Amino acid sequence: MSWLKKKLTGRDNQNRVQTQPDVTQVCLEAFKSHWLQVNGVIEATTPHNAYDGSNNSFIDNITIDDVDIVRNLLEQMIYLLVEEQSSGQLMGPLLEYAITKNVFEKLYTWWNYSSSFKQDIMLNLMKIYEVLISQAQHSLLHHKQLVGPMLKLLSSNHQPRTEELDHHIVLLLNLLCVWVNRDPSLLLVFFNASESQGPANFFLFSNLIEYVHREGSVGQQARDALLLCMALSSENESVAEYIVNNSNFCPVLATGLSGLYSTLPRHMEVRADDWHCLQRSDWTDVTELTNFMNSFEFCNSVIEVAHPQVSEQLLDFVYNGFLVSVFGPSLHKTSAGEVVVTTAYLNLFLRSVTAPALMRCFLKFLLTHRHDSSLIINTLIQRIASNNRLALVSLSLIRTLVDLNCEDLMLQLVFSHLLPCQHILGSQRRAIRDVDLYNASASRFLALTPDA
Repeated sequence: MSWLKKKLTGRDNQNRVQTQPDVTQVCLEAFKSHWLQVNGVIEATTPHNAYDGSNNSFIDNITIDDVDIVRNLLEQMIYLLVEEQSSGQLMGPLLEYAITKNVFEKLYTWWNYSSSFKQDIMLNLMKIYEVLISQAQHSLLHHKQLVGPMLKLLSSNHQPRTEELDHHIVLLLNLLCVWVNRDPSLLLVFFNASESQGPANFFLFSNLIEYVHREGSVGQQARDALLLCMALSSENESVAEYIVNNSNFCPVLATGLSGLYSTLPRHMEVRADDWHCLQRSDWTDVTELTNFMNSFEFCNSVIEVAHPQVSEQLLDFVYNGFLVSVFGPSLHKTSAGEVVVTTAYLNLFLRSVTAPALMRCFLKFLLTHRHDSSLIINTLIQRIASNNRLALVSLSLIRTLVDLNCEDLMLQLVFSHLLPCQHILGSQRRAIRDVDLYNASASRFLALTPDA
């Protein structure tokens, strides 16, 4: 009887497998059902001429209930799509259905022709794209039926723009930049650089520039995404040439730095008698200085990771547009209090620089730029003999400069003052081989040492 029981059990299991519904088919049917309901709302609230490109004005009859229904249904559809993508399918039945039915284009058209709840609909669509892009496989971004409507939505100039909407726009742009860096082939999707397509245009990059000096998380995410674009430019000549020749990124970054500097406090209440430099604890609660340092450190990072063409252009704008035009005059204010604070700012900037090219830019400014016929570095040295507070701040700055171990700086700060040889005993001066007050080389300075 045992063999009969095994046979019956096996037949029962086989029947159970045969009658078990196909999971993929169930998901597809659910996806279709959700879309039919969404499409019903769209058709009921969008004029028929919207689909043939006509732009006749009309009064829609969208209600908040319609917006909520579409949002809830779309969320379920997107999660089904994400689940399909996570299985590794390049073109599963759900994605194929979405593309065949032109789902994303119809959603964009619905938003574009709506007049009421426009911001709510856009916000919902942004959130849907966020989930889809963050969880799906990269292959999804190669489908222009999805990417096209998404880019049109991102490039829209809908006003007013709220902080929440900007947050989701920048987050989506950030996610796309991450994907482009993971999969360089996606650059063909988001970067138009062929002659047949017209002038070069890097959509993701150009739309992030307006947020580069923004405060808070929106600005930080925008700067992170832009740094990904900078890293991309270091490996792709076309992207670098676009940034230099077809975008206003470098001038916006440098002029924004000047604008943020103009908002900084020019006076500072200092209680400790021995205070001589700005520590992080001194300025983390100063919103204006925090915003400036975020942008300054971003400039430093761009110069470190970007293509040399981009770095050179940015350095030129920083030197002429910020250091010479804005910061130089600020160092020569008549108010002693302002000079103290500005000198402390310079010290902070120098201690924050990590890019060698940016440090060279600052050193060029200090050693070669003249204000009222006097070199900046000479003016700073002379202030050591000023009142107590300015002397302390100036000495702290000089110490930072000495710690840079730069030969040109050491010549200006130390060696040039030793060249007259007044520090050498009169009996030993005759033993010096060569005194050349005009030669700044280290070898000439070493030649000033007396013979043994």
